[in-house]
Amino acid sequence: MKLNINFLSILCFFLLCTSCKSGNASSQNKNEIPQDTIKSFTLPSIPQMMTDPEQRADFLVKHYWDNVNFTDTNYIHHPDITEQAWADYCDILNHVPLTTAHEAIRKTIEQTNANKKVFFYITDLADKYLYDPNSPLRNEEFYIPVLEAMIASPILNETEKIRPKARLELALKNRIGTKALDFTYTLLPVHKVISISLMPITSYCSSTTPVATHVLK
Repeated sequence: MKLNINFLSILCFFLLCTSCKSGNASSQNKNEIPQDTIKSFTLPSIPQMMTDPEQRADFLVKHYWDNVNFTDTNYIHHPDITEQAWADYCDILNHVPLTTAHEAIRKTIEQTNANKKVFFYITDLADKYLYDPNSPLRNEEFYIPVLEAMIASPILNETEKIRPKARLELALKNRIGTKALDFTYTLLPVHKVISISLMPITSYCSSTTPVATHVLK
């Protein structure tokens, strides 16, 4: 009987130790921080059969983000990688027809619906590069599909859609190739002469980035 009691005591002690080790291992797993694997931005591989610059540009803008996981918030913490990739993307858009650019931009924003933090990060980059008056890449024509995708996004509530709706309304006025809206003016006295130079509505095209030069040549 005494032998059985000793055996049971040893067994209980062994099970207790095993349970503690398992608990510690489980606790360590929970505290582990996901490994950051974002080291660089990987461009899609353009098929070798595509030698024409226009074909290569068309393929690139449509598949530019193929190697990006838009559910991974690690991209937010690497502006040196993602922001540079976005700037290069905005430049490459100048090498395709406007309809193709619109389609590609809209698809890009739709892909970010997978994660709201990533969505806000990418749309903020769009604001910075395509809408900010001080941006050399400013282009309201490219910004329009961003706004349209934001308004259609299922992850934004109606309050969050107020600003993009207002900006879209303004962006749709005085577009390239359209008739300018009427405006009022006041004539100065006859003895004061001024010269007014009317500029056509055009877009600003930035200089080609090294990435575009290398990939599209």
